[in-house]
Amino acid sequence: MSLAASEQLYLCRERAATFLGLSDARRVVLMPNCTTALNTVIQSLLRHGGRAVISDLEHNAVVRPLHALSPSYPCYDVAHVSPGDDDATVDAFRRAINSKTKAIICTHASNVIGCVLPVARLAMLAHEHGISIVVDAAQSAGHVPLRVEQEGIDYLCTAGHKGLGGTMGTGLLLCAREDALTPLVYGGTGSFSLSPEQPETLPDRLESGTPNVSGVCALRAGIEHLLTIGIERVASYEHSLYTVLYNGLRTIERVRMYSPSPECGTMTPVLSLTVDGMDVQQTAERLARYGIACRAGLHCAPLAHKTIGTLPTGTVRLSLGMTNTVTQVEAIVKLFKKIR
Repeated sequence: MSLAASEQLYLCRERAATFLGLSDARRVVLMPNCTTALNTVIQSLLRHGGRAVISDLEHNAVVRPLHALSPSYPCYDVAHVSPGDDDATVDAFRRAINSKTKAIICTHASNVIGCVLPVARLAMLAHEHGISIVVDAAQSAGHVPLRVEQEGIDYLCTAGHKGLGGTMGTGLLLCAREDALTPLVYGGTGSFSLSPEQPETLPDRLESGTPNVSGVCALRAGIEHLLTIGIERVASYEHSLYTVLYNGLRTIERVRMYSPSPECGTMTPVLSLTVDGMDVQQTAERLARYGIACRAGLHCAPLAHKTIGTLPTGTVRLSLGMTNTVTQVEAIVKLFKKIR
């Protein structure tokens, strides 16, 4: 039974490596969530000094670890993202890099407005300056095509319970580089047990303690499902749903949308909005009465809301996926016509 459990862990690594474009499954580290993965990389790269360049759409999973490293003076510089204009976005990152920069750390897709950053071009920019790129793919993995090695990403962190179809309490860290990251947790790994030293090799070095085997099994199943469907098909279908939702809501007076229009290109199916004259929590409560699952507030990303001008209240966020239908989306549009 123990061998069978170990095999499930390895199968999950293999499936994740295949799906996300990493050639060596041993560099797929199983994490309890995306936040832990980000903390592991951020603290490894910057605990001894240096600066990072981040986007102005970052989640607190990136901002807070950086703040904790230097609470009195920020150890990061912020680059503005221009949705639909990759040239402007890359130029903003280029201007933010200086002699102390050690890494670009950025989201692949905003959890607030859904726009996708040009991470392949940002990776090229990072490597031109001899620095690393760390990508938070919690909102994009399983929604849009993503190939770690092909796009030049050094470290990719993602959640298991969102687009990858796993359960909560699972995450992945994919390491394209050979660097020995510093563990957040030390302890038993089931290997090299005679030594008091933490193993140097991946994935053991970063996987101390009992793994969430049942969660990993669910994550493996979710990734296998995506491999069967094909990520291009997923992205195309979700984009079509987003288009119906966006075009339906844009005609409704008093509904203000902050996510890019479907014509802007690649994006994840996340739409943030407000209704003029109505508090976002009140709007979400009205939607919930009709069985519409949404989230209102700052979505753990105050930097993004500062950027789009929705502080301090935030927005109502609607998130679409493969299990949604056009009929459901049309029903949401009709409901907003009533709410307004």
